[in-house]
Amino acid sequence: MARISGLWLASMVALGSVMFIAPGRGEAAGADGTYRGLSQVTLGPSFEYGKDFRGSVTIANGQFDYMWDRKDNAALIVSVAPDGTLIGERSFGSRGMVVASGRVANGVLEADLTGKICHRHLSFRRG
Repeated sequence: MARISGLWLASMVALGSVMFIAPGRGEAAGADGTYRGLSQVTLGPSFEYGKDFRGSVTIANGQFDYMWDRKDNAALIVSVAPDGTLIGERSFGSRGMVVASGRVANGVLEADLTGKICHRHLSFRRG
């Protein structure tokens, strides 16, 4: 029986993880385009985290940037998985992590951006 080294196994697991989130197949391939709609604060004070506003994002090559912190010009990069699932996270230092989750399908992008004390919901349509 052949032995499998730990390094080989770890590299295959890592490669499999990268392949899972890499865009370019399925829903991700057809998701590219500009999406417009409402970005709503669902948790957190509006004086600090902004108010609801109409905005847009452009998905290109299976990912988009969302400007989470306009004051510091800091964006959250969100990837579109092959099945249309949205995946993203970024640390903003002492302000904590922001995690993006959601889905893009049939020209509709629905996402929740969850931070330490601020949450936003995006409800966007392509076009």
